[in-house]
Amino acid sequence: MNTYLIPREMKDENRFLIFSKESLIFFLIGVLIGAIVYSPFYLIYAINPKLGAVKVIGVIIWIVITIIAWALGAFDLPETNAFEFLKKAGGEKLFDIIKRVMHFRKNRKIYY
Repeated sequence: MNTYLIPREMKDENRFLIFSKESLIFFLIGVLIGAIVYSPFYLIYAINPKLGAVKVIGVIIWIVITIIAWALGAFDLPETNAFEFLKKAGGEKLFDIIKRVMHFRKNRKIYY
């Protein structure tokens, strides 16, 4: 008898390298937010070109915002038994967890 490998299941079948549909959308949103944050830095540079470091700082902030946004859409929370919270939320997207926490804090009710 021959053995063969069973292909693993993937939620998002059209993954291209590191981008799924969801992570690509988050990446584009991160680029847009980063461009909005970068625009005052570029404006300061346009007024006084001697301040070249301001433009570099703006680009670095833009890249950091884009990477954080992409990571929210691309990565899953790992399963571990170290913390109670991680045990119950393992394998879920980071953005889904953040969304659930924000929804809970908004609609929290205390019954006596």
